[in-house]
Amino acid sequence: MSDTKQFYYCNVEGNTDVGCKRKANEDWYGHFECKNGLVSVVCDGMGGHVGGATASHLAVETIQDFLERNFFDDPRKAIIEACNTANAALLQRTQEQPDLTGMGATCVMLIVRDGKVYIGSIGDSRVYLIRSKTITQLTKDQSYVQMLVDAKEITKEQAEHHPRKNEILNAIGLPTMQPATVLSDPINPEAGDIFLLCSDGLSGMVPDREILKIASNQVGMTQRERVNTLIQKARKNGGHDNITCLLVEFSITPPSAGRNSSTKDKLIRYGIPSLAAVLLLVFGGYALWKHLHSEEAGSDYVKGMKRQNGVSVLQFNDTIAYKNGRTYIEIEEHKGLGAHVYITDKNGKMDTIAINKPIQVGNVVIMPDSNFTANVSELSGRRRFIFNEKQFDSEDVSLTFKYEDSTYVYVFPVENQLKGFSASENGAPKDVSPNQRVIAEKKDPKLTVLEDNTKSQADETKPLTEKLEATFKVDKEGESILKLISAPKTPTETEAYTSYAIQNGSESESWYSYTCDGRTCTITVNNSKIPNGSGTIIIPLRNADEKKFTIRVTHKK
Repeated sequence: MSDTKQFYYCNVEGNTDVGCKRKANEDWYGHFECKNGLVSVVCDGMGGHVGGATASHLAVETIQDFLERNFFDDPRKAIIEACNTANAALLQRTQEQPDLTGMGATCVMLIVRDGKVYIGSIGDSRVYLIRSKTITQLTKDQSYVQMLVDAKEITKEQAEHHPRKNEILNAIGLPTMQPATVLSDPINPEAGDIFLLCSDGLSGMVPDREILKIASNQVGMTQRERVNTLIQKARKNGGHDNITCLLVEFSITPPSAGRNSSTKDKLIRYGIPSLAAVLLLVFGGYALWKHLHSEEAGSDYVKGMKRQNGVSVLQFNDTIAYKNGRTYIEIEEHKGLGAHVYITDKNGKMDTIAINKPIQVGNVVIMPDSNFTANVSELSGRRRFIFNEKQFDSEDVSLTFKYEDSTYVYVFPVENQLKGFSASENGAPKDVSPNQRVIAEKKDPKLTVLEDNTKSQADETKPLTEKLEATFKVDKEGESILKLISAPKTPTETEAYTSYAIQNGSESESWYSYTCDGRTCTITVNNSKIPNGSGTIIIPLRNADEKKFTIRVTHKK
């Protein structure tokens, strides 16, 4: 969900990946709010691993700067002029740096304004609309093979495997660039609509039917999980090019969209908005609802909103993590328009539930309050409920709030790591020595994973300290895209994780730059400019007692 009142009905998630064959990532993307609307853009660079990366980054940065400084009454004109300005910026850069001559970038851009969607494109990156379990390509490739398709010399299916498939006829950075092709009429988005912006590294590797299957799985996966699953699918199918995917998703029908639609359309849009919002919740866990209703029905992921006598209960199936004696639920209010609930599931994955009701976090009731003690703290509009280190006896936790004449209940089962043990006086299981700590969930009475701990018993009660550092090894040439993500997961070759929130902001130095949005920090490293082959990047964290995350980048031997 957007952080501002103007675009509360829309949420954007994106990611980019180098793929399996390229040495560097020449794709880049951006999404931002400005005076022209909510803007999403994807660029696919050309001109070698240095020129291509420079082209895509410069194009996105120029487009954002231009749209933030200039307002257009017609968003279609804004798209055209932003691309023209990006083209001029790339041509100017090649004059200043002749070694970049020949660089260019494709571009797809989407602007949401006044509840309508405006789309433009240059080259063969694409925009799809996924609606009601169907997928429609909204842009037309400006490529050699598309020209053959238009002339009916080959079919669309043959074009996907044509040897000259990658030859494009238009791009930002060409002296002869043609203006962006813009859809003549804006689209009126509906609740549940998904607009997918992508480079040909995705559309060329994943068939439309597979894109539809993954992107439309709004109940089974969060928006970010669907983005990453699409990218992994492209990698699995070969990953011959860089892969970039951006999902622009509408949780409800914008109030100004579709005013001239048919009566049937209006009934669909306005008769069931709450049901559509529930289907678009960004699920962070699964829950039981036995507090108020005993019937069980629904899917494997979530069992839906049950309503009875003015009470609505959302049922989940999975559990909140309760490991190492503590866990928490965090609620963030979005200016009276709704709220986000952040939880960590039993697999250690941090997820988000979007509650599309204008609630105040101070009015949310946590139950059962008799079985645990929670520390409540106000953190920049957030409220964090931290379970203490007492053994948790209840099987679930519920969040309850009222809106208008209804009561809404979200209930999360809690899987207690120590459940099934008999607690001793010092809080540890009776059959575990004071110098050992249970570090795995007890799912089988015969299985208990223990870790030797030679610290004093006084130290035993202290929470485990998170290691706030990571080291990445990169090539000596090209560019690397690294990420720091606010989620407790296992690190990968290009991603590090922390359970702390990340400070919003950006920084640019001679050999690296980064942009952080609170949940993800994307770091771009110029491999050849790392000082003496080893450098350090400090990422500020939020709500972490001024702790910072240290990223060390070194050259591969």
